[in-house]
Amino acid sequence: MKKERLNIITINDFKSIKDISFFREDVLVVNTDEIYKIHKPNYPVRMKYFVFIYCFDGTSSLSINTVTYSFSKGQIMVIPSESVMEIHELKDFKATFLIISHQYMKEAILPLCAKFWNPLNLNTQNLIHDLDDGDGEMIMSYIWKLSDCCQKDYPKYKEQIVRFQILSLLHELCNINSLRNRPEDPPHDRNMQIYTEFLKLVSDNFKEEHTVAFYANKMCITAKYLSTAAKSAAGKSPSEIIQRYLIQEAMVLLKTTNKTIKEISIELNFQNSSFFCRYFHKYTGLTPNEYRQKTS
Repeated sequence: MKKERLNIITINDFKSIKDISFFREDVLVVNTDEIYKIHKPNYPVRMKYFVFIYCFDGTSSLSINTVTYSFSKGQIMVIPSESVMEIHELKDFKATFLIISHQYMKEAILPLCAKFWNPLNLNTQNLIHDLDDGDGEMIMSYIWKLSDCCQKDYPKYKEQIVRFQILSLLHELCNINSLRNRPEDPPHDRNMQIYTEFLKLVSDNFKEEHTVAFYANKMCITAKYLSTAAKSAAGKSPSEIIQRYLIQEAMVLLKTTNKTIKEISIELNFQNSSFFCRYFHKYTGLTPNEYRQKTS
């Protein structure tokens, strides 16, 4: 059984690194080999920030929310806040890191880009994006410019300048991705607005509240209207989305802590451990104990 080491990492944990650029406690750019001198934790950590990693050399193997990824040169990884990360291997790994606090992203960035970029809706299979040399150089130019902005002592408007540098980077990432994959344009209508608000509420409340009715009431709409909006915007029902959050969190707790099944069921607000076990088995095909043994 794993010893419970689900520690939390914040931007402050990186402040010991030399030659970094940062804006208050909200934005941090790390483009130095000093970061590799920091002790690499061999246990899972929960990150309280959004992180963008552009790899320009070497390879790495890491898990995000129990899903294992191979990450290598010419790729960018976008990791949402509150994710649980475990580093397995770094092999000649060199990268530039952009780190943004959860609060700053939520309050200063997302209100300006929710229509085209919603980190709460990042699919766990779509965290890594391939970039060709030209795209990589373009992304790095944005990050370097942001780094310069963080270091400069502007007499006025520094926050606005930093904010819009981040927005420019996000726009460029979305543009690159759309040109590669050419997905259908997301609906910029009332359904998308409802879905985005619903995701924010679920992210904040899913451990305590499992019913669609709770979220519909909070949004002052009917459960039927919420269901129609969610299916139109994302192709999934509200209950499926709530279930995804619950199952993912249960997997993380089972894999990365030594909490008992009863303790996990209480933390996730199931009426009892038996009901939690049936719920988990329904959606994964395994009991919580079977999943824990399989992933230990």
